[in-house]
Amino acid sequence: MSGRLCGDYAGRFMFILACSFCATHFIGAVSSLEALLSLLLYGTLELQVQSFSYLLRDKIKIIK
Repeated sequence: MSGRLCGDYAGRFMFILACSFCATHFIGAVSSLEALLSLLLYGTLELQVQSFSYLLRDKIKIIK
């Protein structure tokens, strides 16, 4: 009885350990994907702001 109980707890422990390992990797992959997407979004947003500022600067030069 105690061997079966010990095996049951060991199986549960390994299952929880495997689930936490996979969840950690999944969360890490999602967060790295989020970081990559935010970097791409920030990069394109920064390029749009720079191009808008250059366009605005050219318009101001034309007006002056």
